[in-house]
Amino acid sequence: MQNKVKEDFASVNFYGEKTNVTMGEDIMLKFFVVNLINNTIMHAQVIIIPPSGMSVNFSEFSEFGAGQYDAKFALDPGQGRDIEVKIKANQIGDLDIQARVVHYFGENKIDVHDSLLNLPIHISDNTTESLHLIPNFGIADLFHHPLFSIACGIIAIVIGGFIRLKIQK
Repeated sequence: MQNKVKEDFASVNFYGEKTNVTMGEDIMLKFFVVNLINNTIMHAQVIIIPPSGMSVNFSEFSEFGAGQYDAKFALDPGQGRDIEVKIKANQIGDLDIQARVVHYFGENKIDVHDSLLNLPIHISDNTTESLHLIPNFGIADLFHHPLFSIACGIIAIVIGGFIRLKIQK
């Protein structure tokens, strides 16, 4: 899922490489800002706010932490900036990562553009994922599987062979 800010002034995109993850898995977040070529210099501040239940593993741009990760930069016309943050999911559930971008052009701090983007992430339990490798197949279905009868027959023959060897000695 991608979040985009549609403006005539800038292109802003915030997304996760994966939005369905298992607990403990890393999530790579990407935030991209482009100043369109018809603008003056753009001043921007990007703030990424991970929710409780997630921890930041890597941030290439953060000027401070404590739950919010911030970067400030200026972009010439036609220039873009790519920001990556790696977050780890520490609890199961549906969590939302927020990103806020505030920007203005030239020295005009009166006409500030402020956008809040939301990225939903689904985190599942990694222990239950491995139990469902075959969809709709439970332990009761095992006894009705054709290979189960064959496996039982082979085991019976092997056990019978060992018993016969024991009796002959």
